[in-house]
Amino acid sequence: PWWTHSEEMYDEVQSALETAAGGEFVRYETEVQGADGLRTIDFSAKPVTDEDSEVAMLVVEGRDITAQQRSRQHMQVVHRVMRHNMRNDIMKLRGWTQNAATASTHEERVAAAARVTDILDSWEKMSADIKEIQETFHSNPEQIDNTPEEILLSEVIDAQRTAYPETTFEVTDTTPSDVDVPVPVKKAITESINNAVKSATTETPEINISVEQIKNDWLRIEVADNGPGMPEAEATVLETGEETPLVHGKGLGVWKIRMLTKRVGGDISVDTDTDGTTLCFKLPKVSPRQMAAEA
Repeated sequence: PWWTHSEEMYDEVQSALETAAGGEFVRYETEVQGADGLRTIDFSAKPVTDEDSEVAMLVVEGRDITAQQRSRQHMQVVHRVMRHNMRNDIMKLRGWTQNAATASTHEERVAAAARVTDILDSWEKMSADIKEIQETFHSNPEQIDNTPEEILLSEVIDAQRTAYPETTFEVTDTTPSDVDVPVPVKKAITESINNAVKSATTETPEINISVEQIKNDWLRIEVADNGPGMPEAEATVLETGEETPLVHGKGLGVWKIRMLTKRVGGDISVDTDTDGTTLCFKLPKVSPRQMAAEA
C-alpha cells in the first residue's frame, strides 16, 4: 500500500523484489506514501540464502532520506542562482550603469537606470524567495497549518484577479466541503499563476483551475494556462527537482513551487506544449473536521 500512489513505482518495487528473490541485491531511491504524504526512502532488498544456496528470505529496508535529498537539491539550486544568474546580472549592471554614465540625453539615462532598477528588484525577490524556501524547508511538519480548500482557493483567486485584472480566471471545484489542505499550497498555486501570467504572450491570459478528489483520498489541483508553454528545462526541474549544468531553471520560481508542494507531502507534474501549460498538484487529503466528527 505504500506504493499505490504510482503504478510505475508499484511495478518498480515488485520488480525489485523479484530480482532480489532471484539472488541479486537491489538498492535504489523511491517514494512511498505515508500518513503525511510522500517521503523519499533509500530502499534495498537483500537475499539471504540457506545451506543449499537457495534464497530463503529477503531482508527489506527503507531509510527515510527525504530531508537529506531536499537539502542537497536546495543547495544545488541556490548555488546555481549565485553562480549563474547573479554573475550574468552583474555583467548587465556594469553595462547599464556605464550607459547611464555616458548617455547623451536624459531619456537614455532614465532608460538605463530603469534597467538597473529591474535587476535590483529581481535580486530583492530572489532574496525573499530563498528566505521563504528555507523557512519552509526547516519548518516542523506538525507546525504546518491546514485550511479549508474552498477558502484557500477563493483567497488565491480573489487576490490574483485584483493583481491581474486583464486575466480571465475559470474555476471548477468538485471536492467535498470537509476537505482541508496545508496552507503552504496557497503560495505554490499563487506562484504558478504569477509565472503563467508573466510568461503570457496574449493581452488576455486565461487561467483555468480545477480541483477534484481522486483515489486513495488524494486531492488534485490543476492550474492550466494558454501561454507559449513552459520551457523543457523549467518543467524538468519542477518535476524532478534535479538540475544539471545543461538543464536548470532561470530563477527560483519553479523551485519554490516544487519545494512548497513536496514539503507538505505532495507531488507535481507538468503537461506543456505550444498551446499552454498545465501544472498538476497532487496532495494528500486532510480532513480534520471529518476525523473529529468520527471520533
